[in-house]
Amino acid sequence: NMCSRDEFINYLKNQYKKDIYHDILEKKINTILRLTIDSAKDQIEHRDNSYEIFGFDLMVDENFNVWLIEVNSSPATLHT
Repeated sequence: NMCSRDEFINYLKNQYKKDIYHDILEKKINTILRLTIDSAKDQIEHRDNSYEIFGFDLMVDENFNVWLIEVNSSPATLHT
């Protein structure tokens, strides 16, 4: 299932009655994002006066391990 970050945070709070996202997942997600960008930074072309948005598809398993599925350079907008 695909959901926004806020939807996922609310789902976890309702399911586990505690803040799993901020207590466990946020640091893991930030580490994956940082390491992924670091691994490709030499391949990303610098362009003045512009920016690029990347969409990270992540999966969280039943043990709250976070897995990177893919990175998109033109991510779709999530509509709820």
